[in-house]
Amino acid sequence: MTHIKILPTDIAARVLTTICLGLLIPTVASAEAIAATLNQWGLIGATAKDCAKPASPSNAHNSYIVRADASVYYAPNYGRGNDSLNSFELEAATIEPSGAIVLRVTRPDKTLGTGTTQIMGSAGRFTDSNKSREWTLIKGSDGRIRTMSNREVGGDYSVRDGKLVTNGAETPWYTSCK
Repeated sequence: MTHIKILPTDIAARVLTTICLGLLIPTVASAEAIAATLNQWGLIGATAKDCAKPASPSNAHNSYIVRADASVYYAPNYGRGNDSLNSFELEAATIEPSGAIVLRVTRPDKTLGTGTTQIMGSAGRFTDSNKSREWTLIKGSDGRIRTMSNREVGGDYSVRDGKLVTNGAETPWYTSCK
């Protein structure tokens, strides 16, 4: 009869492997949950003010894209060719009882450091930092989408109540380009 001897180091290695694999599962489940929430809300794909017109600074084509690993990112296209620098990773997505969707996003580029940069444009102030932001979007009865709030988590708003903080202009409505 042959006996197999299991060494204490083998047991420790197996336990460590099991723990490490267990830690990976919530990440995948979370990414899948975010993708499922965006899909349920109808946000996966591109939106624009006018889908028939090309992307431009006045007609951004905004895309929510699901990767093979189920993670989701937001990629705006302003028709300038370098717009991938403005992408955001989605960290969380929740559909509110009101029907609004709340997204928590962050820049994938951690080289921005701990400081912030104020960028002024025709749309108003935008604070560019590596801190998470929270966006609240609503859907109109016709299916169009509008940003109602955009703020740094725990910080200042750049959009509040559907209006740009800097000049009070209303945020535009976007149509799904599916």
